[in-house]
Amino acid sequence: MEQSLQSITGGRKLSILSTFGVSFFIWGIITGLNFVLIEHLKAIFHLSYSISTLIHLTFFSTYLIASLPSGKMVQNWGYKLTLIIGLFTTGLGCMFFYFAIYLKDYYFFLVAMIVQATGVTLLQVGANLYILFFGDIKTAASRLTLMQGLNALGVFLAPIYGSAFIEAFFGIDIAHKGSLTEAAFTAQETVFVESPYIILSIIMYILSVFFVFADIPEFSTKDIEPENKKSIAIRRSHVMHFKQLRLGAFAMFAYLGSELAIANLIFAFFPEGTKYYYGAALAGRLIGALLLLKISPRRALAFCAAVSTTLLILSIITTGLISEYTAVAIGLFNSIMFPCIYSLGLSGLGKFSEEGSSIMIMAFVGAGVIPFNVANFSAAFGYKTGFIFPFIAYLYILFYAISGSKFEKREELTSNLSSSSHLRI
Repeated sequence: MEQSLQSITGGRKLSILSTFGVSFFIWGIITGLNFVLIEHLKAIFHLSYSISTLIHLTFFSTYLIASLPSGKMVQNWGYKLTLIIGLFTTGLGCMFFYFAIYLKDYYFFLVAMIVQATGVTLLQVGANLYILFFGDIKTAASRLTLMQGLNALGVFLAPIYGSAFIEAFFGIDIAHKGSLTEAAFTAQETVFVESPYIILSIIMYILSVFFVFADIPEFSTKDIEPENKKSIAIRRSHVMHFKQLRLGAFAMFAYLGSELAIANLIFAFFPEGTKYYYGAALAGRLIGALLLLKISPRRALAFCAAVSTTLLILSIITTGLISEYTAVAIGLFNSIMFPCIYSLGLSGLGKFSEEGSSIMIMAFVGAGVIPFNVANFSAAFGYKTGFIFPFIAYLYILFYAISGSKFEKREELTSNLSSSSHLRI
């Protein structure tokens, strides 16, 4: 049975969105703990700086490979099954981490990283697109921002409370680790990481079972024609033919790479600042979810890109606390970039939306490529020189907001995303 989205009752809508909200929060906790645990994995495997940089590069490069198949899975198998498989695959990756640590095999650890990242890719492609469609398209950026805010809350809380919980639960004394022998230190780090990955794996399996029974109706976009005026004349047959998506993917690449690169640079000269940086991003997402109900994603993105560029310049030309806190403040204006870029890039794609989501998530590879180059560039020429990459990236995002995301719409639309999306119930 098919019915329009508007016929779903308010209570049921709230229930479905709450399911996704809790899920985004849990995914955030796992992401936050994952990065905490990875720092300890470096000690276990005795990794040099150059080799350890492969960890993030491997994780985010997986998006490049797994995104298109993920979009095909959504098209062929639906959102619900794709999300269930994504959750299960992420749990499997966590289990592989345990065996990699047990075997002390770094390359098996990278395999585990790829498996986990594949699961996360499935979740990103399916969940973000689902939230985009689940309601009025005009408020899609607000919904995405709220969900990303819940995800960021999990990421923010996990390092603060996760480490303390692991230390207390497993009886680990981190405060005196400096006095341990190398063998004892490695053994302690192994205990710190090993068991939590089993717990994370179990959590993901439980969540996948929860989604089996969750009320998640399916969307159909196959009958929605693209809104671009030239789409019929040129007979567009592939999603990359659409300007807003093509340029939007580069904007996503630039944003994600810059966000992580700046976080790494802040940590290098102001370790405490990283916490404030992500705290500002969390606050910005929660506030942005309300503001984006009234402000268009294009205007919001242009404003945030312009302010981020200004703050970056101030951080480069100043020193001391001013330099540190202007860099930290960028986190506040980074906060709404993902949902704005994502919604603008997929705007008007119609039946190409699943492919478009795949391309957008594929651009997550920027979070591996840009920080990798920034870190090496900063090591060679001084940390502030590394800011040149985010500076160029924010200028491009500003261009995308002002011009690159715009397209000429057809005068008469045969269908509309906000009114013609259908559910199979």
